[in-house]
Amino acid sequence: MNSLHWQDDADTAVAVLDEEIRIEKVLDIRRQLGEGRYDVAGRLDAVVDRLIEVLNR
Repeated sequence: MNSLHWQDDADTAVAVLDEEIRIEKVLDIRRQLGEGRYDVAGRLDAVVDRLIEVLNR
């Protein structure tokens, strides 16, 4: 299960979503970005919705 936690240091506080990184998925997204086929705006909306959901728990 994914979890959200804060990672703090002297100057910054960063929200970190713990999730296994899938290298194949990252490489596929990079390829799509390079080809201009990745819907950044649509994905950004999904990420924001997911973060709001996690923060409201």
